[in-house]
Amino acid sequence: MTSREIVRRTIEFQRPQRLAHCFSMTGENDFCEACPDPKMDGSFGAGVDAWGVNWESVNKNLKGGQVSHAYIEDWNDLSGFTFPVPGRANWDAVKKTRQENPDLYMIGPGASLYARLHYLRGQLNTWMDIHEQPEALCAFLDRLADFSIELVERYADIGCDAYMYWDDWGLQDRLMISPESWRQLWKPRYARVFDAAHRRRMRVFMHSCGYIIDILPDLAEIGLDVIQQDQQINMGVDNLAKLAGKITFFCPVDIQQVLATGDIPRIREHARQLVTKLGVPPQGGFLPMQYGDYMGAGHTKEAVLAMIDEYKKLSVEFFGG
Repeated sequence: MTSREIVRRTIEFQRPQRLAHCFSMTGENDFCEACPDPKMDGSFGAGVDAWGVNWESVNKNLKGGQVSHAYIEDWNDLSGFTFPVPGRANWDAVKKTRQENPDLYMIGPGASLYARLHYLRGQLNTWMDIHEQPEALCAFLDRLADFSIELVERYADIGCDAYMYWDDWGLQDRLMISPESWRQLWKPRYARVFDAAHRRRMRVFMHSCGYIIDILPDLAEIGLDVIQQDQQINMGVDNLAKLAGKITFFCPVDIQQVLATGDIPRIREHARQLVTKLGVPPQGGFLPMQYGDYMGAGHTKEAVLAMIDEYKKLSVEFFGG
């Protein structure tokens, strides 16, 4: 069974022969990804991105930077602002990655419906727009959804297996906005993109950190296939487990409250809880992974290797391989 098939079967609850691998420390990865040039979305360390937004590096030890100022100061003045044009980008790297990795599960990085908005408008302006200028906000969200759908179509033409959003919606103990506002403004736009991906036989992944339990059932309802979460304890593993079988979880051991402790027995036990409670072994529903910047998060190499080892043991125990 190829890596591509293992991941597909996991998401579709069709009994993969093992847990998937996404472990950079040991060089084991069932996934690949590539984006066009210029990169259509995401954060930058420094410089100007494809949307004309200027980024400044805040710490040489961190990968990302921060937006220096709001690009769109006034919804009534969008002169000079244009969306990037996917058709004018160079997609050769995406095509090459697909051609060179036919057996890996390929993810196409998407254009976020929330992060990209506040990169352009500013975080405070975005939150104020929800209440003071919802019509202008909705009009722009519709354009962002259209842009996402165009990216979906291009990734699908190349043979990507999934489209992935990177939208952090949570603080430590609540959403950044009210669940009601999220449902009114963002939910229908996400639904439209998810439907477009599914029509092209692509799955949809979303990374969203923080406390997002309030909207997870909504995301599952409108067709999100995989939720990538780096924290679980702040929401409660048992609370998340209520969605087991309805959505696939893609997780390292909790990076804040478990991995950062370096407590090896606790790390191993938490890995077991994630596989058995968030997944539905041996049918599937759980994808283990390693957090990308483990040093920046304060994790030791020993802690990460213990997590990887435990995931591998659980793979043998529940899936036979």
